[in-house]
Amino acid sequence: MNGSNRTLYFLRRHTWIWVSLYFLAMTLVMTYPLVLRMGDSIVGRIGDNIYFVWMIGWMKKALFELGVNPFDVWFLNYPEGWNMAYTEITPVMLALAMPFALLGGHTLGYNAALLLSFTLSGLGMYYWIKRMTGNTGAALVAGTIFAFIPYRFAHFLAGHLNLSGTQWLPLYFAGLFELFEARRNANPAKFAWKPILLCGISLGLIGLTSQYYLYMALLVSAFIAFVYLGFIERTRWRDVYFWKQLALAGVVGLPLVLAAVAPYLALESQGGLPDRNIWIIRRYSASPTDFILPSTDHFLWGVWVWRNFNRDLWIEATLYLGAVSAALAALAFIKRKSL
Repeated sequence: MNGSNRTLYFLRRHTWIWVSLYFLAMTLVMTYPLVLRMGDSIVGRIGDNIYFVWMIGWMKKALFELGVNPFDVWFLNYPEGWNMAYTEITPVMLALAMPFALLGGHTLGYNAALLLSFTLSGLGMYYWIKRMTGNTGAALVAGTIFAFIPYRFAHFLAGHLNLSGTQWLPLYFAGLFELFEARRNANPAKFAWKPILLCGISLGLIGLTSQYYLYMALLVSAFIAFVYLGFIERTRWRDVYFWKQLALAGVVGLPLVLAAVAPYLALESQGGLPDRNIWIIRRYSASPTDFILPSTDHFLWGVWVWRNFNRDLWIEATLYLGAVSAALAALAFIKRKSL
């Protein structure tokens, strides 16, 4: 075997290695020059980023130095204290940050967790599309789009560590869609354990990352089930094994989901969570134009969008997928029957 053949053999045998290196390299390039200042600087204006840097430092101190309950921050808002469930705790993102925080401080931990969210999001989407299509090129394109969409950069700049944790969403929907299609691809008398575990565990990790993402994942799942059972496979609702597999996925994810929501339920039982009226909800909800207007950071259209549309809440309003991404999605939809 000559040198070129050995290289091709290595790439084919170790695809996940070079795909991971690709997303890591793309992350460093797209977030440059953060990689040069990981231990002493953060991206964006002062805001929620400072809170999450503090949270990482406090978790490190509470767990490894004081040995106390980190959720009860008694010295803030004294004498009442501060319960961390007043805002999102995002345990999974804190866990990603902690090894780096132990090695080089909480700023390093914060930056490392953010950068890992880009790489892992790309890998998660790559995995889903690769399993769905078997096409490495399509999976790389989809992973790149998902990892570096304007939405993610808006929350990256705002310092929203919780909302940067999008990496579990494609894994959850990969498992969910495989459960919907399991009858076609497997013996219906055998449970599809891989998608069951993938769906359930990923849902739990979503809950341990962001309550907002947990809510939206379940809401979108309900819509998908409605469309699938109501219009695509109308007889599937009578398939006992289908419902058993969905139930098993729920059982797998339930302990993690309960662990994710427990701090908020406990605080609510004490009357600690504030009520939100419909006007506040409406103010922060997406409008139809948010999905088609380019980001205000767009190098061509950003200034024009800012001048002609109300973008006071530009972070929450940045939901634009991108013209190229939308065109590729439309092409994939048109060509779906030939896959």
